[in-house]
Amino acid sequence: MLDELRTFFEQHVPGDSLARTREERELQLATTALLLEVTRSDHEVRDEERDAVGRAIQNAIGVSARRSRQMIGLAEQQVRLGTPLHEFARRIDTVYSLEDKKHIVELLWQVAFTDAELTAHEEYVVRKVAELLHVPFQDFFAAKIAARERFFERGGR
Repeated sequence: MLDELRTFFEQHVPGDSLARTREERELQLATTALLLEVTRSDHEVRDEERDAVGRAIQNAIGVSARRSRQMIGLAEQQVRLGTPLHEFARRIDTVYSLEDKKHIVELLWQVAFTDAELTAHEEYVVRKVAELLHVPFQDFFAAKIAARERFFERGGR
């Protein structure tokens, strides 16, 4: 599966100056896929959730809105091809620092709070990803609180 991913990136994103190495591109895609998993968890992907994923990618990776849409499209293709959640998480877990992983968990929570309705399925996906990333429970919980506070600071939208 990772060979397919590498080939896909080489064909579709050959000169990405923001991700100079294959590994960086794979990590960006894995992060995007994890964010999308939260939107897909309740079987209803809303526009505001998709927009939240785009903003999260732009902020976390430092890419343009156009590039974030490309990343979302690539990640959606990988999910449709059947790449399991734990595969994406494993790639991130082996490379990213604990601080980076905690930031990803907070981004997951931000996406979950976007539609003002936190479902049990969304919470399960965030919890599962946090476990796969070996993020301690206290950091998982702190990320949830921080994301919820950001949601309310923005006026609940």
